[in-house]
Amino acid sequence: MMLRFALFSVVLLIGTQVQCQDVEIADEEFLTPSKLPTSEDSSVEQEDIFGSSSDINAILNFVNPPLDLHKSAGQISLVAGKQSSFIVWLENRQISSNAYTLYTLEAALHYPRYFGYHIQNFTVQRLHNTLEPKHQATLFYTFTPAAQLAGQHFDLAVILTYHDQTGKPYSHPLFNETIAFLEDGEGMDVELIFLGVMVVGVCILVIGFVWHWISTKASRRAQGSKSSATYNGGAKSSVNVSKTSATSPNVQFWLLHLQGIGVCLYLQHLSIQILVNVCETFKLPTQSPVI
Repeated sequence: MMLRFALFSVVLLIGTQVQCQDVEIADEEFLTPSKLPTSEDSSVEQEDIFGSSSDINAILNFVNPPLDLHKSAGQISLVAGKQSSFIVWLENRQISSNAYTLYTLEAALHYPRYFGYHIQNFTVQRLHNTLEPKHQATLFYTFTPAAQLAGQHFDLAVILTYHDQTGKPYSHPLFNETIAFLEDGEGMDVELIFLGVMVVGVCILVIGFVWHWISTKASRRAQGSKSSATYNGGAKSSVNVSKTSATSPNVQFWLLHLQGIGVCLYLQHLSIQILVNVCETFKLPTQSPVI
Protein backbone atom coordinates (compact mmCIF):
# COMPACT_ATOMS: atom_id res chain seq x y z
CA MET A 1 0.00 0.00 0.00
CA MET A 2 2.81 2.36 0.88
CA LEU A 3 4.56 1.43 -2.35
CA ARG A 4 1.52 2.39 -4.39
CA PHE A 5 1.23 5.75 -2.63
CA ALA A 6 4.91 6.48 -3.30
CA LEU A 7 4.57 5.64 -7.00
CA PHE A 8 1.47 7.86 -7.27
CA SER A 9 3.28 10.85 -5.69
CA VAL A 10 6.24 10.42 -8.07
CA VAL A 11 3.90 10.46 -11.09
CA LEU A 12 2.25 13.68 -9.86
CA LEU A 13 5.62 15.44 -9.42
CA ILE A 14 6.75 14.47 -12.92
CA GLY A 15 3.44 15.77 -14.42
CA THR A 16 3.70 19.15 -12.71
CA GLN A 17 7.28 19.62 -13.96
CA VAL A 18 6.21 18.85 -17.52
CA GLN A 19 3.35 21.39 -17.32
CA CYS A 20 5.67 24.07 -15.93
CA GLN A 21 8.13 23.47 -18.75
CA ASP A 22 5.31 23.77 -21.31
CA VAL A 23 4.21 27.09 -19.89
CA GLU A 24 7.75 28.48 -19.98
CA ILE A 25 8.17 27.44 -23.61
CA ALA A 26 4.86 29.07 -24.54
CA ASP A 27 5.91 32.36 -22.90
CA GLU A 28 9.18 32.38 -24.80
CA GLU A 29 7.38 31.82 -28.10
CA PHE A 30 4.94 34.68 -27.33
CA LEU A 31 7.74 37.14 -26.62
CA THR A 32 9.54 36.35 -29.85
CA PRO A 33 8.40 38.94 -32.49
CA SER A 34 7.50 37.60 -35.88
CA LYS A 35 8.67 40.69 -37.82
CA LEU A 36 10.58 43.72 -36.66
CA PRO A 37 10.09 47.12 -38.39
CA THR A 38 13.00 48.08 -40.58
CA SER A 39 14.49 51.50 -41.20
CA GLU A 40 13.16 51.46 -44.77
CA ASP A 41 9.52 51.19 -43.58
CA SER A 42 9.90 54.07 -41.12
CA SER A 43 11.47 56.27 -43.79
CA VAL A 44 8.57 55.55 -46.16
CA GLU A 45 6.04 56.52 -43.50
CA GLN A 46 7.88 59.77 -42.81
CA GLU A 47 8.01 60.65 -46.51
CA ASP A 48 4.24 60.11 -46.88
CA ILE A 49 3.43 62.84 -44.32
CA PHE A 50 4.29 66.44 -45.30
CA GLY A 51 3.92 69.18 -42.75
CA SER A 52 4.12 72.93 -42.98
CA SER A 53 7.31 74.90 -43.34
CA SER A 54 8.63 76.81 -40.35
CA ASP A 55 9.34 79.79 -42.62
CA ILE A 56 5.67 80.40 -43.48
CA ASN A 57 3.19 82.19 -41.22
CA ALA A 58 -0.50 81.91 -42.15
CA ILE A 59 -3.72 83.45 -40.77
CA LEU A 60 -7.24 82.57 -41.98
CA ASN A 61 -10.19 84.89 -41.46
CA PHE A 62 -13.81 84.59 -42.65
CA VAL A 63 -15.17 87.65 -44.47
CA ASN A 64 -18.52 86.35 -45.76
CA PRO A 65 -20.47 86.12 -43.55
CA PRO A 66 -18.59 88.84 -41.66
CA LEU A 67 -17.65 88.53 -38.03
CA ASP A 68 -20.39 88.94 -35.40
CA LEU A 69 -23.13 88.24 -37.94
CA HIS A 70 -24.11 84.75 -36.78
CA LYS A 71 -24.08 84.11 -33.06
CA SER A 72 -23.77 80.51 -31.89
CA ALA A 73 -22.83 78.88 -28.62
CA GLY A 74 -19.08 78.43 -28.85
CA GLN A 75 -18.98 77.35 -32.49
CA ILE A 76 -18.38 78.92 -35.85
CA SER A 77 -21.55 78.80 -37.91
CA LEU A 78 -22.31 79.31 -41.59
CA VAL A 79 -25.56 79.43 -43.54
CA ALA A 80 -26.11 76.30 -45.62
CA GLY A 81 -26.85 76.98 -49.27
CA LYS A 82 -25.32 80.47 -49.24
CA GLN A 83 -21.93 81.58 -50.46
CA SER A 84 -19.16 81.90 -47.88
CA SER A 85 -15.62 83.17 -48.28
CA PHE A 86 -12.41 83.68 -46.35
CA ILE A 87 -9.01 85.25 -46.87
CA VAL A 88 -5.62 83.74 -46.07
CA TRP A 89 -2.70 85.99 -45.13
CA LEU A 90 0.74 84.50 -45.77
CA GLU A 91 4.18 85.72 -44.80
CA ASN A 92 7.61 84.39 -45.62
CA ARG A 93 9.63 85.22 -42.54
CA GLN A 94 12.48 87.68 -42.60
CA ILE A 95 14.94 85.10 -41.35
CA SER A 96 14.02 82.83 -44.24
CA SER A 97 16.28 82.44 -47.27
CA ASN A 98 14.00 80.17 -49.30
CA ALA A 99 11.41 81.09 -51.88
CA TYR A 100 8.22 79.02 -51.87
CA THR A 101 5.98 78.31 -54.84
CA LEU A 102 2.30 78.16 -53.89
CA TYR A 103 0.54 75.26 -55.55
CA THR A 104 -3.08 74.71 -54.43
CA LEU A 105 -5.63 75.95 -51.91
CA GLU A 106 -8.47 73.54 -51.21
CA ALA A 107 -11.24 72.95 -48.67
CA ALA A 108 -13.50 70.03 -47.80
CA LEU A 109 -16.10 68.96 -45.25
CA HIS A 110 -15.73 65.72 -43.32
CA TYR A 111 -17.12 64.03 -40.24
CA PRO A 112 -15.49 65.00 -36.94
CA ARG A 113 -12.39 62.84 -36.36
CA TYR A 114 -12.89 61.05 -39.70
CA PHE A 115 -10.56 62.87 -42.08
CA GLY A 116 -10.69 60.28 -44.83
CA TYR A 117 -14.47 60.39 -45.37
CA HIS A 118 -15.42 63.66 -47.08
CA ILE A 119 -18.99 64.96 -47.08
CA GLN A 120 -18.43 67.69 -49.67
CA ASN A 121 -15.36 68.66 -51.65
CA PHE A 122 -15.01 72.28 -52.70
CA THR A 123 -13.08 73.82 -55.57
CA VAL A 124 -9.32 73.24 -55.73
CA GLN A 125 -7.83 76.66 -56.44
CA ARG A 126 -4.62 76.55 -58.51
CA LEU A 127 -2.15 79.25 -57.49
CA HIS A 128 1.33 78.92 -59.09
CA ASN A 129 2.60 82.03 -57.29
CA THR A 130 6.02 82.48 -55.72
CA LEU A 131 6.43 83.87 -52.22
CA GLU A 132 9.88 85.39 -51.91
CA PRO A 133 11.67 85.84 -48.57
CA LYS A 134 10.44 88.80 -46.50
CA HIS A 135 7.31 89.06 -48.66
CA GLN A 136 3.60 88.72 -47.92
CA ALA A 137 0.60 87.49 -49.89
CA THR A 138 -3.17 87.33 -49.52
CA LEU A 139 -5.40 84.60 -50.95
CA PHE A 140 -9.18 84.72 -51.40
CA TYR A 141 -11.32 81.59 -51.41
CA THR A 142 -15.08 81.20 -51.95
CA PHE A 143 -17.23 78.12 -51.35
CA THR A 144 -20.92 77.27 -51.02
CA PRO A 145 -22.05 74.56 -48.56
CA ALA A 146 -24.94 72.39 -49.72
CA ALA A 147 -28.39 73.40 -48.51
CA GLN A 148 -29.00 69.83 -47.30
CA LEU A 149 -26.38 70.33 -44.56
CA ALA A 150 -28.61 72.71 -42.58
CA GLY A 151 -28.95 71.77 -38.93
CA GLN A 152 -25.83 69.57 -38.90
CA HIS A 153 -22.22 69.87 -37.71
CA PHE A 154 -19.16 68.98 -39.79
CA ASP A 155 -15.46 69.77 -39.74
CA LEU A 156 -14.13 72.19 -42.34
CA ALA A 157 -10.55 71.45 -43.42
CA VAL A 158 -8.58 74.05 -45.41
CA ILE A 159 -5.17 73.00 -46.75
CA LEU A 160 -2.51 75.00 -48.60
CA THR A 161 0.14 73.10 -50.56
CA TYR A 162 3.44 74.56 -51.74
CA HIS A 163 7.08 73.56 -52.32
CA ASP A 164 10.45 75.16 -51.86
CA GLN A 165 13.30 75.74 -54.32
CA THR A 166 14.53 72.19 -54.00
CA GLY A 167 11.10 70.78 -54.86
CA LYS A 168 10.27 69.55 -51.37
CA PRO A 169 6.46 69.59 -50.97
CA TYR A 170 4.61 70.97 -47.95
CA SER A 171 1.00 70.59 -46.85
CA HIS A 172 -0.02 73.45 -44.56
CA PRO A 173 -3.29 72.92 -42.59
CA LEU A 174 -4.83 76.38 -42.30
CA PHE A 175 -8.13 75.51 -40.64
CA ASN A 176 -9.73 72.40 -39.17
CA GLU A 177 -12.64 73.11 -36.83
CA THR A 178 -16.27 72.10 -36.42
CA ILE A 179 -18.80 74.24 -38.30
CA ALA A 180 -22.50 74.51 -37.41
CA PHE A 181 -24.60 74.95 -40.56
CA LEU A 182 -27.77 77.02 -40.15
CA GLU A 183 -30.90 77.28 -42.24
CA ASP A 184 -31.38 80.25 -44.52
CA GLY A 185 -33.62 82.67 -42.63
CA GLU A 186 -34.31 85.00 -45.55
CA GLY A 187 -37.06 82.82 -46.99
CA MET A 188 -40.69 82.60 -45.91
CA ASP A 189 -41.21 81.34 -42.37
CA VAL A 190 -44.35 79.19 -42.18
CA GLU A 191 -44.78 79.68 -38.43
CA LEU A 192 -44.55 83.45 -38.77
CA ILE A 193 -47.09 83.47 -41.61
CA PHE A 194 -49.49 81.30 -39.60
CA LEU A 195 -49.14 83.60 -36.60
CA GLY A 196 -49.85 86.64 -38.77
CA VAL A 197 -52.95 85.00 -40.23
CA MET A 198 -54.22 84.24 -36.73
CA VAL A 199 -53.69 87.85 -35.62
CA VAL A 200 -55.51 89.20 -38.68
CA GLY A 201 -58.37 86.74 -38.12
CA VAL A 202 -58.79 87.78 -34.49
CA CYS A 203 -58.82 91.45 -35.52
CA ILE A 204 -61.49 90.76 -38.14
CA LEU A 205 -63.64 88.99 -35.55
CA VAL A 206 -63.31 91.92 -33.14
CA ILE A 207 -64.19 94.40 -35.88
CA GLY A 208 -67.25 92.36 -36.88
CA PHE A 209 -68.41 92.11 -33.28
CA VAL A 210 -68.08 95.88 -32.75
CA TRP A 211 -69.89 96.59 -36.02
CA HIS A 212 -72.76 94.26 -35.08
CA TRP A 213 -73.04 95.80 -31.62
CA ILE A 214 -73.20 99.35 -33.03
CA SER A 215 -75.76 98.38 -35.68
CA THR A 216 -78.09 96.68 -33.19
CA LYS A 217 -77.84 99.61 -30.79
CA ALA A 218 -78.69 102.10 -33.54
CA SER A 219 -81.66 100.05 -34.76
CA ARG A 220 -83.07 99.77 -31.22
CA ARG A 221 -82.89 103.53 -30.79
CA ALA A 222 -84.70 104.08 -34.09
CA GLN A 223 -87.48 101.64 -33.16
CA GLY A 224 -87.90 103.28 -29.74
CA SER A 225 -88.32 106.74 -31.24
CA LYS A 226 -90.94 105.49 -33.71
CA SER A 227 -92.99 103.75 -31.01
CA SER A 228 -93.01 106.87 -28.82
CA ALA A 229 -94.26 108.92 -31.74
CA THR A 230 -97.07 106.47 -32.51
CA TYR A 231 -98.56 106.39 -29.01
CA ASN A 232 -98.41 110.16 -28.48
CA GLY A 233 -101.93 111.74 -28.03
CA GLY A 234 -103.61 113.74 -30.85
CA ALA A 235 -103.32 113.64 -34.59
CA LYS A 236 -101.45 116.91 -34.91
CA SER A 237 -98.86 116.03 -32.34
CA SER A 238 -98.36 112.60 -33.84
CA VAL A 239 -97.63 114.10 -37.21
CA ASN A 240 -95.15 116.58 -35.75
CA VAL A 241 -93.35 113.94 -33.71
CA SER A 242 -93.17 111.58 -36.63
CA LYS A 243 -91.51 114.29 -38.70
CA THR A 244 -88.91 114.95 -36.02
CA SER A 245 -88.41 111.26 -35.43
CA ALA A 246 -87.82 110.76 -39.13
CA THR A 247 -84.89 113.18 -39.04
CA SER A 248 -83.14 112.88 -35.68
CA PRO A 249 -82.92 109.05 -35.42
CA ASN A 250 -81.43 108.86 -38.91
CA VAL A 251 -78.77 111.38 -37.94
CA GLN A 252 -77.97 109.40 -34.82
CA PHE A 253 -77.85 106.20 -36.83
CA TRP A 254 -75.32 107.62 -39.26
CA LEU A 255 -73.28 109.13 -36.45
CA LEU A 256 -73.09 105.74 -34.79
CA HIS A 257 -72.05 104.18 -38.07
CA LEU A 258 -69.28 106.75 -38.47
CA GLN A 259 -68.11 106.01 -34.96
CA GLY A 260 -68.10 102.31 -35.76
CA ILE A 261 -66.05 102.94 -38.90
CA GLY A 262 -63.57 104.97 -36.85
CA VAL A 263 -63.27 102.19 -34.30
CA CYS A 264 -62.73 99.63 -37.07
CA LEU A 265 -59.99 101.74 -38.66
CA TYR A 266 -58.28 102.15 -35.30
CA LEU A 267 -58.43 98.40 -34.65
CA GLN A 268 -57.04 97.72 -38.11
CA HIS A 269 -54.14 100.11 -37.50
CA LEU A 270 -53.55 98.49 -34.12
CA SER A 271 -53.52 95.00 -35.66
CA ILE A 272 -50.97 96.12 -38.26
CA GLN A 273 -48.72 97.48 -35.52
CA ILE A 274 -49.05 94.24 -33.57
CA LEU A 275 -48.17 92.22 -36.68
CA VAL A 276 -45.08 94.37 -37.33
CA ASN A 277 -43.93 93.96 -33.72
CA VAL A 278 -44.46 90.21 -33.90
CA CYS A 279 -42.39 90.02 -37.09
CA GLU A 280 -39.55 91.93 -35.46
CA THR A 281 -39.76 89.82 -32.30
CA PHE A 282 -39.72 86.44 -34.06
CA LYS A 283 -37.01 87.39 -36.49
CA LEU A 284 -34.51 84.55 -36.91
CA PRO A 285 -31.31 85.04 -34.86
CA THR A 286 -27.91 85.25 -36.49
CA GLN A 287 -24.61 83.70 -35.40
CA SER A 288 -21.09 85.04 -35.40
CA PRO A 289 -18.00 83.06 -36.35
CA VAL A 290 -15.20 83.85 -33.93
CA ILE A 291 -11.83 82.71 -35.22
